[in-house]
Amino acid sequence: MKDINEGLFKDKYQRYKDAVIKCLKYRGINTFMLGHKLEAYCRDFFLDNMSADDCATTIAEQEMVKENAEMNEAIRIMREHGYRVRPYKK
Repeated sequence: MKDINEGLFKDKYQRYKDAVIKCLKYRGINTFMLGHKLEAYCRDFFLDNMSADDCATTIAEQEMVKENAEMNEAIRIMREHGYRVRPYKK
């Protein structure tokens, strides 16, 4: 199978990827920090004929879960060291 960035799919895939990036920016997600993860998600969702909005929603949800887990871990560590910290809510 040819690479997705070659041949007939190149333009369609690039438009799809641009739409996903636009949706993510609208949701406030920094696409630069996603790197290869963004490429993998776009490729998988494009090949499954899913909408760009579905792809962006999935990425945004997973990034929020990751961010919450990181903040909760930081709060736990601060509490272990004697700091009084309120629970993280976004």
